[in-house]
Amino acid sequence: MEVRKSKLKQFIKLNNSFERFVHKIANSFNLTESKSPGNSIRSKTHKNKNLRYTKNKLELVNIGLFSHDIMRNQEYLLLKKNLDVFERPILDLGCGDGQFATLLFNKIEAGVDLSEASIDAARNLNIYDNLNVADCTKNIPYPDSHFKTIYSNSVLEHIPDIEGTVREVSRTLESGGNFIITTYGDNFLKELSDAVGNNIAESYNSKITHVSLYSIPYWSDLLIKHDLKISKAIPYLSIDALVQMVIFSSSIFKIPQILFPKLFWNLTKNKLYNIVQPSLELESGLGFLLIATKK
Repeated sequence: MEVRKSKLKQFIKLNNSFERFVHKIANSFNLTESKSPGNSIRSKTHKNKNLRYTKNKLELVNIGLFSHDIMRNQEYLLLKKNLDVFERPILDLGCGDGQFATLLFNKIEAGVDLSEASIDAARNLNIYDNLNVADCTKNIPYPDSHFKTIYSNSVLEHIPDIEGTVREVSRTLESGGNFIITTYGDNFLKELSDAVGNNIAESYNSKITHVSLYSIPYWSDLLIKHDLKISKAIPYLSIDALVQMVIFSSSIFKIPQILFPKLFWNLTKNKLYNIVQPSLELESGLGFLLIATKK
């Protein structure tokens, strides 16, 4: 691991000035997520889902940039495997631009997100019956006991007020309904720091805007407090996969993927398989899928 840390530090040092240059150019042309949410370079790469690869009955999808593909494919495969617990009507909490939901559903009853630009992008997909801009920590804009399923994919770790969100989920979820989430645990930053060093780990964690990383016992206590009980917890995301996400988040890899998406996919799809497949067979992981049922 020390060799990896040393090499990665050198790579990050060389890459930092290049990253600043690329961000400056992208910002000048309003191509960053902060300047143009839903229409940024990153958002455009979410639309290459026609690029797929199946190996040993495991189907991988080009959901975005390669660093996101590592994470998103694990979430996609786990959620797809557990679609039998999704009962309608369904709410997609933190739906973003809706691209991820299209992997799982042809139609979905409702979606909410804090970003108006993301909701506008999701509306163009025509898979949601109803979409709302909302701060779910304060109010999910639906009546009590309205949904049989509320799911949230890789969203809650970005929300400071987790309890406010869980309170609203419990209110709008009917008795016997399921709250299904993918998120990351309290060991995420520590294990990444052990692998690549504190500075790189904290910089990466800040870049992907994680503010709420909690353990399964923490989640269990919080959910019980709001009449929800965990019925299933499935770990995913190995430290090796996370380190690969850090490496491939560099613009050195992003630019060729944006310019030559098919070529990049064909050159890297087997590597993606070799990263994703082991992360789906873990006894413990840096992320987890939780299914909680309302009393």
